[in-house]
Amino acid sequence: MQYTLPPSTEHSRFRHRRLRVEQLEGRRLLAAQPISEREHSAADVAHAPRTTGDAVMEQNLVQFAKDLASAGVVLYSAAWCPACTLQAELFEDGANELPFVEMTNPDRSISQAGIDQAITAYPTWEFPDGSRAIGIQPLAELSRRSGVPIPTAGGPVFETIGDQTVSIGSPLHVPIDAYDPDGGPLTVTISVADPDLLDAQVIAGNRSIRIDLETYGDLVFELFEQRAPVASGRIIELAESGFYDGIDFHRVVDDFVIQAGDPTGIGNGGSTLADFDDDYHPELQHNRTGVLSFAKASDDTNNSQFFVTEGPLRFLDFNYSVFGQLVEGEAVREAISEHAVNPTDRPTSDITIETVEVFTDDENSVVMLKPTGNATGRTNVTVTVTNQLGATFSVTFAVQVSQDNHNSQPFLNPIAVAESYPNNQAATLQITSTDIEGDAVNYSAEVIGGSRNATATINDDGRLTVMPRHGYSGTVDIVVMVRPGSGVLGNSRDDRDSQRITLNFEQAFQPSTPINFITIDPTDRLHTIPASNQYTAVIFRAVEDTLLSLHPIGTVSLDETVAVLNGEHFAIGRHDEGVTTASLRAGGLYAILFDPQRIDRLFSFQSTNGPQFFSTETLTNLFQPTDANADGQTTPRDVLAIVNAIARRQSAEGEPGRSETPFLDTNGDGRITPRDALYVLNDLARQQTAVIPTEPPVLVRNRSMELIDCVITDYLTDDDDDDVLEPLHATVSASQRWLTVDAKSQL
Repeated sequence: MQYTLPPSTEHSRFRHRRLRVEQLEGRRLLAAQPISEREHSAADVAHAPRTTGDAVMEQNLVQFAKDLASAGVVLYSAAWCPACTLQAELFEDGANELPFVEMTNPDRSISQAGIDQAITAYPTWEFPDGSRAIGIQPLAELSRRSGVPIPTAGGPVFETIGDQTVSIGSPLHVPIDAYDPDGGPLTVTISVADPDLLDAQVIAGNRSIRIDLETYGDLVFELFEQRAPVASGRIIELAESGFYDGIDFHRVVDDFVIQAGDPTGIGNGGSTLADFDDDYHPELQHNRTGVLSFAKASDDTNNSQFFVTEGPLRFLDFNYSVFGQLVEGEAVREAISEHAVNPTDRPTSDITIETVEVFTDDENSVVMLKPTGNATGRTNVTVTVTNQLGATFSVTFAVQVSQDNHNSQPFLNPIAVAESYPNNQAATLQITSTDIEGDAVNYSAEVIGGSRNATATINDDGRLTVMPRHGYSGTVDIVVMVRPGSGVLGNSRDDRDSQRITLNFEQAFQPSTPINFITIDPTDRLHTIPASNQYTAVIFRAVEDTLLSLHPIGTVSLDETVAVLNGEHFAIGRHDEGVTTASLRAGGLYAILFDPQRIDRLFSFQSTNGPQFFSTETLTNLFQPTDANADGQTTPRDVLAIVNAIARRQSAEGEPGRSETPFLDTNGDGRITPRDALYVLNDLARQQTAVIPTEPPVLVRNRSMELIDCVITDYLTDDDDDDVLEPLHATVSASQRWLTVDAKSQL
């Protein structure tokens, strides 16, 4: 499977790059010359740039490079040459300002300019007096030969930005490639002359990656972790594992993209990690050079391959997942793009990644320019960089806001799929999408493998209905698709976005009743499950998203099964002669169900988020919500349990107290109020009307029933759910019964 893109229609900055202390050639002889290259020792290379550490921090290497160029110094070099790269590294962020002249052709042979200049090795320095120096030169030697002193002062600066054009609906990310001689962190601020026309903001809170190439300089990208978290997370994971080390840029198309990330080197490979779904955001588009995006074979097959754009490539928008922007190394990117390639677009010489480093960049930034409405016009933007001493550097540039002549394709928003669905009814999901221009869209859905187990339909509003075959339990795979709507102009017929989803249809688990309910302390990790001839259940509410695991301690019966049920009674985790695991969602109601056993058992409850991952306060009986006292049936006693709890709270002046009855939140709203008592009464009324009496039902009243009346009356006449009219602890007398006159005189 080819991981690729459609056919295609300054030198690097090195401030953060580590200095490689190893045997390196001091110059690069041309292919026509004998192989008798002079080498610098590791010590020479490491100490060449400077004499003392204090001087390093004060040297203004950007200004030094500019001064060398102004004095007429020339650096004859090659972007792909390792020795030339090491020479440039000595200037750190000043490398971009060096008087660099490329001396080779795209296939790395010497160019006519190199022949005309009689260049025999790279790098070659030429000084104003006509003399030359071959090989890596220390900064002090360059200063001596040129007569240009190394500046030791100056404030922060950043690379020239130039005027910009931003299209409505297509925010532009502009890199701020900054430098400070003192080497401390820099702060970027931005202002707009006409904020009604254009919004500008500094993108913050993201990490960066540095791609260190074996023969070229570095490529530094700021990632968009907050807006493309999945894609950014994948490259971070692979980089930190060392996956990209030694991998080549296997595809180079000038004026289009450079592409890497395939360990096979032919474009159809990837990592051992699973593919991930497309990760789109409306603000992230392929509208400039240096956009970092994932390559893929088809929808949702992103893995490890990535590409970097040259120029705006808007037809890639929402076909490929943007997740970063180049902030340093534009000249390196351009040099790679200009390299000679074979008929399959592979460079004729290997362009190999040495390492990919993940780091926090406190020097460079990215600003986003975003039109605020539909108006066009021109305004000025000012970017200011401030160092830790308060010194500033500002640049003002013009921004033209124009209409966008590209019509982006729609893309599907994330689809929320439940853990499981009942197999006796249709499952419904709301499908939504984003279209930048707000054009009409068309949805479609198809069951993969035919309609043998289920059928799927979707209406114009994106409401997906999946009906399982009668009695079917299992998974159903569906492809949902969005396309431009009928009559929408500016899109190709292939513009679409699809998403594969899996629905799990299950029969709800219904244990035999009655159930033995037990309460456990969230602060404990070891819990005893008592012997019982009934199912034993622990009902709790998850406090946060976590992975629960239940570990048996000691001897456990081989035929014991432990099930974790969600609020719909679906088993989301099971235990069978081992450890039970289940993924929990914050706020969800769950039950752990243990088989009937003749002996006590000991279990350890563990969570990825620590021991206090659940709460046993204000619970609902998952198996029978109106059975507040957990005696296996709904009776007036359940109403009374709720009333007493409210009364106790009232008498304690609002202080919540722990009740011996755990399931008082009968209506599941997370509170204990008179509504819960009314919920039970309504259920009792439904039970009563379900029986056809021979005579009207008679309710035998006592003091407890009077208190219930009091609570319900208060609820109906007072908006304050927490009040009761008479805070009295009531008890159930033997005579309290709901009676119907029938042959057996039973409820």
